[in-house]
Amino acid sequence: MNPRIFVVISLIICLSGFAASASCKLAGNDPPCGEVTIGEVLNSITLWSQGGMDVTGVLHLINSWSDPLHYPPEFVPEPQDWILENGTRISTGVSPALYRLADGRLRMYITGMGGISSYISSDGLNFSSEKTDVLPEGINGEVFRLSDGRYRIIYNAVEGWHGPPEERRFYFISAVSVDGLNFVPEEGVRFRSQGAPDYDAISVPDIVNLSDGRLRMYYTGDMFAPAFGRNGNNVRSAVSFDEGLTWQREEGARLAFTSMDPEIVVTPEGKYRMYYTANPGDDVEAGQRIYSAFSDDGLDFTYETEVLSSGNPGIRYMDPVITEIPEGYRMYYSEATGEPGGEETKIKSAVWKIR
Repeated sequence: MNPRIFVVISLIICLSGFAASASCKLAGNDPPCGEVTIGEVLNSITLWSQGGMDVTGVLHLINSWSDPLHYPPEFVPEPQDWILENGTRISTGVSPALYRLADGRLRMYITGMGGISSYISSDGLNFSSEKTDVLPEGINGEVFRLSDGRYRIIYNAVEGWHGPPEERRFYFISAVSVDGLNFVPEEGVRFRSQGAPDYDAISVPDIVNLSDGRLRMYYTGDMFAPAFGRNGNNVRSAVSFDEGLTWQREEGARLAFTSMDPEIVVTPEGKYRMYYTANPGDDVEAGQRIYSAFSDDGLDFTYETEVLSSGNPGIRYMDPVITEIPEGYRMYYSEATGEPGGEETKIKSAVWKIR
């Protein structure tokens, strides 16, 4: 007998007996064991027996059917499960930002020598240049949709770019667009944090929608802290009540240790996972890596684990952004090689599959 067929028969027998005794922990659900039905489980086993589904996906469906409290049918990736994908997504640039279009295509905004430009992809792996001058003077953009259908981008403005750290000023300004490509700068400054704790050096915004209608922006604060012997280069946040026109800084740091380039994933339960860039043990010679932290409220984050590392101090990973794909989740990140300030950069990706 084919080994797969034998396993299928065995699983069906076990599940048939288990169906009567399974104790579901979400009272009142219909079906009683959550969103996954026994039929879906059996179909997945059949697909696996025919080579059409990975066994990990089958086991997840079984767990989701029998114990949905601990194995919800949809959940965010666990940090240790990210796998690097082969190839390069975009051959130059840093600080990617994503926007999923209505037709399913993925638009990526990146920062390069010519400011912010955009790329487009139908499969999330192969990107083509779309517009090279989205914002020629902009860096580190974050794009979101307004209630009137327009797009707003929050991005860095810089004063004293070529001067020493004590003369540089980084703050956020904005622009709006009807198509997500042709942006018109808005007047004024969106957010500036002078003096302690950010010392006029904020960068790399990431914006999420809160359940009460506000926006929360996570950002890198006090970027040049190490140059001045301060222990302040970490992720902080601000909130907006008017779709990003004005912001109020929230007290404290979201991470109480050196961290930058935040990317937030909100779980189905309303929890928060942050992916961020840091040097292990603040050792700048070890090379930047991507880590994760977790929070119940989006304010107090606890370190989880290292997520991605090249294993080579000369190859640094930073700027993570995440999107959902049919198989699970994909992370895009910047890879930098060479000395800081003269490095070569590219956009690469990693994937976490749950289906």
